[in-house]
Amino acid sequence: MRVRVATAGRRYAVDVDSPAAAVDLLGALSAISAEEILRYGLPSVYASGVRYRREWGPETFESAANIHRLGYADCDGLTAWRVGELQASGADRAAAPMLVRVASGYHALVSREGGRYYEDPSAVLGMRRQRVKIDVLELEGGRAVRIVVPLGVREFATAYGEGRFMLEALASAAATMAEGLAASGVPVDAESAPMEAVPMVPADAATDLNTIFAVSSSVFSGSAVEVAARIAEGQRAGAAPAVLDLLRRGAREAGVRL
Repeated sequence: MRVRVATAGRRYAVDVDSPAAAVDLLGALSAISAEEILRYGLPSVYASGVRYRREWGPETFESAANIHRLGYADCDGLTAWRVGELQASGADRAAAPMLVRVASGYHALVSREGGRYYEDPSAVLGMRRQRVKIDVLELEGGRAVRIVVPLGVREFATAYGEGRFMLEALASAAATMAEGLAASGVPVDAESAPMEAVPMVPADAATDLNTIFAVSSSVFSGSAVEVAARIAEGQRAGAAPAVLDLLRRGAREAGVRL
């Protein structure tokens, strides 16, 4: 397979005849990305604003500087950037690219701490649209809420809350979720996450969760203007319609006229 390589300094093509050769090429690109990160002062891939985008056409491996300029990359580029930043910062000098077999071919991941666990930047940055799930249960004299948040690829965090009104129960569950994620060292906002942290709440789910935090904390002020503003901010950020509808219904139930 002929692979195009694009860095800040040059473009060239390489013949890759095996998965092992592809991993070697990604390792070299990660080293180049580490140099670019230091030279150009690039942020963490999670704080850069780039998103996962599936590649169509000729296979191209992009370095961190190129991805930062484009605003998107597929799994190989995001992996090279993440490995490069971990190596450049010294947070995990054993970080390395790896390939796993999937139905469509191969998928690039980051091997952490010498293979002790793996990290999937593509999943965090939009490869799979993962959303927060909210269940509302009727109780005698109140409501119970369950929030389920995806963590990475196959893990989930769950929190429960109860209250007289639905939004009160949701606020309780959201507070429990925030405390649990903080205690586990899992940042919800990738932009504020330190480079050595692993933000495993995917971007879409983080938007939902931060909207829930903002609305549930503002609704008890009784200000319809503030609540409406928080919901509008969540809508602009791309929060799930189902989450926004639930928050609007909860605000009305709590006596906030929107």
